Amino acid sequence: METRDHTIVVPVSGFITVFDKLILFLSYNILGTQDCFGTELPDNDKTLKALRNDCPDAQAFASDIQAYSAGFTETLARQLGRYLTGVLSVPTLEMFERTKNAPIHNMEAERTLGLVDSHMRRAPNAHIDLISAKVKCTKNKTINWLCSMPADKQRKVIRSAVKQRRSIVKQQKERKEHNLKVMNQRLYEKVEKKQKKETNQAERKAAKFLAQCQKLTQSDVEMEYPSLSAETVRHTVEICHSPASIMGKEFTHLWFDNEKCKWDLYCGSVIEYTQKEFTMEYWLPGCPEDSHEAFLPPKHVVADLILGDLVFT
Repeated sequence: METRDHTIVVPVSGFITVFDKLILFLSYNILGTQDCFGTELPDNDKTLKALRNDCPDAQAFASDIQAYSAGFTETLARQLGRYLTGVLSVPTLEMFERTKNAPIHNMEAERTLGLVDSHMRRAPNAHIDLISAKVKCTKNKTINWLCSMPADKQRKVIRSAVKQRRSIVKQQKERKEHNLKVMNQRLYEKVEKKQKKETNQAERKAAKFLAQCQKLTQSDVEMEYPSLSAETVRHTVEICHSPASIMGKEFTHLWFDNEKCKWDLYCGSVIEYTQKEFTMEYWLPGCPEDSHEAFLPPKHVVADLILGDLVFT
């Protein structure tokens, strides 16, 4: 161990050797009388007595201790390698010259944390941004600089700061909304990519069901989708037997709004059925006067019914 200008240099081998000796003492030298530092232990020592007690499975204990020792050594070398065996383990004179102005303690950090704690205790409901600003103003002596000005100049500086603050808050709000929209869009794309396979499979099964027409039975649907409820199975069979049988029925349908990047639940009803598609009327819950029409092929209706996005009420 070498000490030079408050800098302590300790080789990593020293730590590992001490730890290995401790592990060997715990694993194999339980019957010995010396600790890992070579100190002779008396027979009435409590630690020695505890270690000499019978172990239910000494072999498993020794194996576990060896594994812990290997993991500890690996972690120690990875986290402290630069300081114990790397370039920082034996600092050069040039390094001392370059870092001589660096603090040798963390008192300044402790003072800052103490100031933050004081402000939080004084005003527990204050926003963290306000506390951060007050601490920064205190540490960089902005408060002293402001107090050294005449009163009229102080008011002018404060008014300018308030005006800039409003602009910054507006920019931060817009940036937050933009980031939230981007995150929702990415989440939707990820979910959509994951569910696309299931949707395609459901549409293929729906087309197969529709092709069977009157031959389709509830057993056929339950065999393909055993987890479907009895009501969903019944509606699926009804649509395949006679699509016009759901004319006038109301439902709820889950759609994704690409502009707002969120899922919306719509209410709707079946208005008309032609040979190729359903005419559906949609409106938001509580706003039936603001409705619009959409056209869906039967296989999409059956697929959404199977997936649970469409539910008849």
